[in-house]
Amino acid sequence: MGRNVADCGERAPRSRWALAHAERHITTTIPCGFIFEPDDPTDQRLMVVQPVTAVVPAGGEAALTVYVVCVDSSMEPPDDGATYAPGSMPSGDLLKLAQCACRENLAGSLNPFEGMGVMIAGWMINEGGSFAELQAQDSEGATGGACGEAASEAAAGMLEKFEASSTGWFDRCSIPMP
Repeated sequence: MGRNVADCGERAPRSRWALAHAERHITTTIPCGFIFEPDDPTDQRLMVVQPVTAVVPAGGEAALTVYVVCVDSSMEPPDDGATYAPGSMPSGDLLKLAQCACRENLAGSLNPFEGMGVMIAGWMINEGGSFAELQAQDSEGATGGACGEAASEAAAGMLEKFEASSTGWFDRCSIPMP
């Protein structure tokens, strides 16, 4: 099972998976919240925030495109072509966030900040701090590259919009802010 990665910072980060099965048709679902583990330990893990189901025909394969968000702000965003392996389901507020996001049509949203808001809310839950605290802590990783001292004022303004969107997800999903 391999994955071609879209950068976590895109409007609709997606992952494409190929599944093969030889004996009989199977229906497979990748559920909300499922986490994929990177083959490169410096890359962020990816969490599914829109479920996907496909039928894999006997002797064939099926390709699934999965809407994912990165969940480790202190790690690097994956490069295009990064590979991942199936991981596990989260628990607690991170799972609650994924399940809440799955009730929304993120792929069809006209608001480009919706997916980024889910990602930043996930970072805040996973890392246990506010977005401002994550920016201050991470001189490397996803927030360091985007928010470090060399970041322009325009980039900082965009990040404020992402933070506002993440706050909306905490409210919408009834999750306490870290």
